[in-house]
This record gives sequence, C-alpha cells and structure tokens, in this order.
Amino acid sequence: MKEHERILKYQFDSYCKKVIKRTACRLLKINKNRLDHEQSIDSLININYNSHSFNYDGEDLLEELLKLDKCSIAILIAYYVHGMTCAEIAELMKTTPQRISYLKNKAIGRLRINLKEKEI
Repeated sequence: MKEHERILKYQFDSYCKKVIKRTACRLLKINKNRLDHEQSIDSLININYNSHSFNYDGEDLLEELLKLDKCSIAILIAYYVHGMTCAEIAELMKTTPQRISYLKNKAIGRLRINLKEKEI
C-alpha cells in the first residue's frame, strides 16, 4: 500500500507543478500583452492632434447633444463618461451589445453631421 501512496503523491505533485507552470505562463502572457498595449500619459499628451477635430465650442457640442433622443444621450454618457462597455450598457437596457454599439455609432454620426453643418 505504501508504494501506491507514493505513486499517488508523485502524481499529485506532478499535477500541481503543471498547474502552477501553466498559470505562471498565462499570467506572463497577459502581462506582456498589457505592457505591449500600454502608453504613458506623457506620450499621449505630446501627440499633435489635428486642430480641425477639436475646434468645437463646448456649448455647441452640448446644444447638439441635447437634440439627440434620451436613449442616445444615456448610451453616450454611460460609454464615454462612466466608461461602461457596450455589454454592460446592454445589460442595463435589456438589449444586445450589438444594438448598443449601433445606437452609439449612429448618435456619434448624427453629432458629427450636425456639428459640420453648424461650422459651414
């Protein structure tokens, strides 16, 4: 019986080592991916943005935002202000993430068109 217990102990130790090794490899991969996609705040501040894309007055933007329907406003606020994902918003609004993404993009498109018309 002692031989059987020794074999079981060896198998368990081997299994634990495999789990630890795989977990460590997975964590290293996740960390590497995160570091590959990170940018420092300093590098983001130094980016030269196209001045044309930021020449709107906050009041103009607010005025155009208020012309949108309440659902679109709620989606834009949840997404851009609260940092929620489309899936999280969809769960709250009891719809699909695809529908939220569509409505968000449609609202942004309407804002873009209205602001361009106002500029002319």
